[in-house]
Amino acid sequence: MVVEAGKNVTLNCPGVTENSLILMLEWRVNSMQLLEYSSNTTIVWNHQNRVSLSLKNYALQFHPVTAQDTGEYTCLVNSRSMAEAVISLIVH
Repeated sequence: MVVEAGKNVTLNCPGVTENSLILMLEWRVNSMQLLEYSSNTTIVWNHQNRVSLSLKNYALQFHPVTAQDTGEYTCLVNSRSMAEAVISLIVH
């Protein structure tokens, strides 16, 4: 996914729908923890003022996206060790 810096961007968690039972969810960028959701609590580890989690579908939201957000994003659901897909984000 190629996006322009300064825009608001949403990354959907592959395989997750509004009806999914989510006990724990983790978003990672380049294998580093970015955001964690557990027990109805969301912890944002980096970029707290620009990154949030949509509790409707557990999508990762950037307000706005910057060039530093370029990377490989994964969404890990319910303590799974492997993500369903890797989302490549390129910001220019």
